[in-house]
Formats: sequence, C-alpha cells, structure tokens
Amino acid sequence: GESVRDPRIAAIDGDCVAVWSERETVSTQNCTSQGSCQPIGPRDPCFSFVPCPPGSCYEIAPECTTEEAPTYRVMARPLSSAGVLGPTVLLSESGTEIGSPDIVGNVSSRLGVVSWGISNTGRNVSYAAIDSACNLDSSISTVSGQQNSRRLELDGSAALMVWEDIGTIKCAELTVIASGANSNIQTAECAQPLGVHVNSSSTRASFTSKKTSPGWLVAWTDGEDVNLTSVTGLAPSTTSNINVPGRAGHADLSCDTQDCTVAYSQTIEGRSSVILQPLSSSGLVQGAAQTVVLEAGNQGGPRIAASGGHGLVVWEDDRSGVRELYGIGLDTSSGIVPTSDVGFLIAAGPIVSHDVVDWG
Repeated sequence: GESVRDPRIAAIDGDCVAVWSERETVSTQNCTSQGSCQPIGPRDPCFSFVPCPPGSCYEIAPECTTEEAPTYRVMARPLSSAGVLGPTVLLSESGTEIGSPDIVGNVSSRLGVVSWGISNTGRNVSYAAIDSACNLDSSISTVSGQQNSRRLELDGSAALMVWEDIGTIKCAELTVIASGANSNIQTAECAQPLGVHVNSSSTRASFTSKKTSPGWLVAWTDGEDVNLTSVTGLAPSTTSNINVPGRAGHADLSCDTQDCTVAYSQTIEGRSSVILQPLSSSGLVQGAAQTVVLEAGNQGGPRIAASGGHGLVVWEDDRSGVRELYGIGLDTSSGIVPTSDVGFLIAAGPIVSHDVVDWG
C-alpha cells in the first residue's frame, strides 16, 4: 500500500498475529466513446490505434478520462513461534476510510478478536474472531455510532472493547462462543459510559484495559488527566484519577502478577515525556510516578508489556532529530525500575507507529 499505518500485534495459540491498515490509490479509465475511423488522402499516414478498414485511414481516439480513488484495507499476517512469517491476508476492503485496527489474544487461546473502524455509515466499529493463521472464525459484527478509536483486551473467551463515541467513553464485553467449525460473538454493552473526554473537539482519547480479578481495569485519558476505571459485571466505577501537569496522552496499561503499571505521555510547554505510574490491580495509585528517560527532545506514544517480573516499555523518541523507536527494560517484581537510564534504540526513524506484546 501507499500508506501503511497503525500496526497492532497479539499472541494467539502460541504464535503471533499482526494487523495494520493501508491505503492504495487505484486508477480507473472511463471512456465516453469507442473511437472511429475516418478516410484520408492516399499520401497521408495511416494511424491505427485500433484496427480500421483496409485503405488509407486514421483513428479518432476514444474520449477517455482517468479517475483516481483510494482503496482502504485491513491486513493481517501470522508470525510463528519459530519466527516464520506466513502469507499476508486481506481482512476487509472498502472505498471509504477504515479506522485503526486492533487485535487481542493470548498464548493459550485458539482464537483472538480483531476490530477496525468503518466510515461509510458514520464511524461504526466492526469486529470478529480470528485464529493464528489470520482466518476470520466468525461473522463480522458491528457497533454503530461515531467512534474515533477503540482498544481491545482478551481474557479466555471474553474481550472488553473500549471506544470513544463523540466524546463519550463507552465499553462492551465480547464473548466468543464456539459453534461447530466457526464461532459466534455475543455483545453486551456496559450499563453506563466510563466518562467524558473533555477535549474531544481537539484531541483523541487514549485508552487501554487489562483483565483483573474480578473484572477489568481500564486506563483512559480525557485530554488532560489519566483516569482509572474498573468494570465489573458491565458496571464501570471510577477507581482513581492521575492529575497530570500539562496534558496527558497515549495511555497504555500492563498488569503482572498482582500489580499493574500505566504508561502515558506528559506534555508540558510543548515538550513530551514518558511517565510510568505503579498501580494496584484495582487501579489505586501506588508510589510515585517515574519519568522513563531524561533525554533531549520529545518522548511519546508509550506501549508497555510485562510478564514474570520483567517488562518492556517502548516509545517514539526524537532526541536525534528524527522520530525513532526506543525501549527500556523494567523490573516489575520490585517496582518499575528501568534497567537502563537512557533506553536503547530499537528501530531508526522515521517511525510512524508501533506496538509491543507479551509473548509469554
């Protein structure tokens, strides 16, 4: 595609699946006439764009125009545990814009859930079950509304989907039910919204969720602060609020054993930093927030994953003058202690977007 963006990756059934969106401009020629043949003098050349009758003649070319229209796609590609890439698979294609895809799964589950936005009927969200070979294992379901973005989290056969609908943060639980060779997804929307995005006219909300006992923990930004909301039995209840100096964005959440960590970007006077805040499994703030690195330039868009006492946070970093992808290791068993004080370069720029997943 001409424009590839918004990669997401998930572990499914021991392997990994990556999804992304792409756009390609397709040219179509439309002709209003078929052309015609005209007789001319015997000394004149004979132009034959298409066959004409015998004799001296010339061709009047058809009247044609070329139209260019974008085609939008959601693509997927499997990556085996042995590091072998499988074939790229087309999940959805449209002549209207497709929103950022998301995908969730876990190492032991046969199926994950993939979602994407569609704008031909407002800004709806489509979602379906997907296996580790990128086959859609259920029919495609849709939630209507004016969704700007969404995130998924999976636990066993249940997933929580969080999205923004014209400034209101909503959620629904998606349950994958096996039915013969294929599956069905049952959808139950939360009893009430999680909250309101106060700056929805100028910024997008950022949200993420993790399964905790007995429900879900959701971290989301409202354009100013980071909010922690627990969802139990489809009933959201606010747990805590992190008052961020300046403006908060790009929240991501990771839970390891009994504790969680939320990573978010903090922008003060035009400069962005990546902040880590330790939490309890219920979303209560534990201890002080910590800036990941104190380097020149801007650091933002953090993603975090943790398992077995160790973690990794990655972010976009322009300390070199080009937006690059950096990471830092975390010791989550004794608090969020970075294993380096400057981070390490993962990919040279320019970087557009990124994701990280715990592969178990």
